[in-house]
Amino acid sequence: MNEQAGSKSGLASLISATIVALTLVFLTSLFFYLPKTVLSAIILLAVVGLIDFKEVKQLWSFDKIEPAVLLTPFFATLLYGIEIGLIVVGLTSLVFFLLNMLNKGTKEGKL
Repeated sequence: MNEQAGSKSGLASLISATIVALTLVFLTSLFFYLPKTVLSAIILLAVVGLIDFKEVKQLWSFDKIEPAVLLTPFFATLLYGIEIGLIVVGLTSLVFFLLNMLNKGTKEGKL
């Protein structure tokens, strides 16, 4: 929210956090009657600004495997939930790290 509004100071983040906390404390009962689709749309609008599509394009131009490390856990989280997404993040990072180390070792003839 703050970044989209153009704020740069820590005070703006503190004010924003205070407003969110007050909203959660005093207005949570009003959110009970909103359909889940409306709540998910609010969350989606807040999260879309966190995704940096330029970074994915840069990763793709640098190395074709790096976007897989980013996108595999992303889609696993969307499809299966946060717990599975976190497991996939760990496993994907570990597998690609080991593959990268294996490729470096074979290129240098140290395997």
